[in-house]
Amino acid sequence: PEEADVLLASGWFAFDAKGDEKTAEDRIAKAVALHPKAKHVHRVLANLRHRQGRLEEAERGLMRAVWLYPDDAAALCDLGHLLGVSGRVSEARRRFQQAVEANNALAEASM
Repeated sequence: PEEADVLLASGWFAFDAKGDEKTAEDRIAKAVALHPKAKHVHRVLANLRHRQGRLEEAERGLMRAVWLYPDDAAALCDLGHLLGVSGRVSEARRRFQQAVEANNALAEASM
């Protein structure tokens, strides 16, 4: 997991700070390959795809994260946001509600 975390962080930095999509994709995809059942690797790859405008791929990645960990409030929030910006508001609301139910801290924050 440690190596995957380094790959994720350096990949995101390559994209966010340097605009180097190729390096970002290579590093983040390698992290996913190393730990395909780790929820955070799918979230980071999905968020990269979202920022690249590759919304269908982003949604598939977030769905994978939610499938692996149905109570992952962060993945549910990311998915809700993606669905909302895609104009799928009712689906987004449902995912946000699931996130609130999965995490009492979110429930308190939404009040």
